[in-house]
Amino acid sequence: TYHRIIHDICGITYKNTKPVLQMPAEKLERAEILKKKFEFGKFNELILVNLGGGNRWQYKKWIKDGYISLINMLSAQDKLRATVIIAGEEDRDFYEEISSEIIKRDNIIYLGCGNSTEDFICHVYLADKVFTSDSLCMHIATALNKYTIVITGPTSHTELDVFGSGAIVYSKKVDCLTCYLNTCDKKVTCMNTIEAEDIIGILSRNN
Repeated sequence: TYHRIIHDICGITYKNTKPVLQMPAEKLERAEILKKKFEFGKFNELILVNLGGGNRWQYKKWIKDGYISLINMLSAQDKLRATVIIAGEEDRDFYEEISSEIIKRDNIIYLGCGNSTEDFICHVYLADKVFTSDSLCMHIATALNKYTIVITGPTSHTELDVFGSGAIVYSKKVDCLTCYLNTCDKKVTCMNTIEAEDIIGILSRNN
């Protein structure tokens, strides 16, 4: 994994250490404000779905239909479980396209794309489980000890680590993983061969 590689470069013995992100008092206070604002407290579980992934790689993010199916399936399963949707500013169009096709239910919470970095951290902190592509969200989630499901395609899944809490999801139906190509002209890709049912099964596991 990346963490082992860095330890090797630095000549340090790897002892299963992991990133740590502290939540000081002022950040915990801000998290509580956001919890009340979005009424997170009325749900027994929060699953944060991060739609962002940037635009450097075409398939750094999952496909639009995959996110739509997953969110619709999650919200239909349990009224007391909230699906919390968020993305970064550069993914605003992608976020809005997906949001427009989601079946409107009271247990879907739209956090938009204009959150500050500090508020983004607070939202991840408040979540019980996080689903994201290989992005900043993954690193924040693992550092906060969240059950983290990471979907990956053109970038290296072998370098990622969720430290025993979650899963790294990648297609087993293509032979071109970790290509690091910015664009892809294939019809069968690393992302359209991953189904929403695959993710639901992992999210249904206990932390």
